[in-house]
Amino acid sequence: FFFQAEDGIRDHCVTGVQTCALPIFCLKQKLISKNESESKKQKPFRIEVSNYWIHVYRQTKFTVIAPEISIQISVGNSKLNSLLKKNRCKSWAYITAFNPVSSLASEIENETKHKELISMVSKYPYFIGEGVGEDSTWTPEKSLLILGISESKAIEIGEAFKQSAIVIGRINSLPELKLLTSFYDSGNSDLGISNF
Repeated sequence: FFFQAEDGIRDHCVTGVQTCALPIFCLKQKLISKNESESKKQKPFRIEVSNYWIHVYRQTKFTVIAPEISIQISVGNSKLNSLLKKNRCKSWAYITAFNPVSSLASEIENETKHKELISMVSKYPYFIGEGVGEDSTWTPEKSLLILGISESKAIEIGEAFKQSAIVIGRINSLPELKLLTSFYDSGNSDLGISNF
């Protein structure tokens, strides 16, 4: 996933442009005692950044072009359940290969990775879609809704394409956000965050 807010600042820890709330949080960090360790100084900022990304993920619509389906985290979806039943599948995952490690890649690189993803999941029923963020200035990412794939296999594929997160679920259950290694490698390893 790669997300970008229209206004804000950049920080070395995160590839996207951050919201205008973050400079205020940075000001708080200046009040931390100079005697405290560097890790203690950085942790509050990382928590704020992580909360921002999780909010963005949760507000994203993970769409399928045909049949027309829009998936959101923790929101039930009768159309998705019907598609699973039609294909005699119980599990699913929504994965993109675009913008590895949340870094904006070129169009050619993204399209190449997308084709590799299709090749990797060709044995499963899959449907092409786009992850659409709430920020209209952000370019949607081509993605795949993959049916019948296990959670462990979906995680393996997401990790292979260096994604920060994937969306997973089972029939008649709410979609879940699964944060992957790339998310934690960005400085969030001590936050105790896994699924949403």
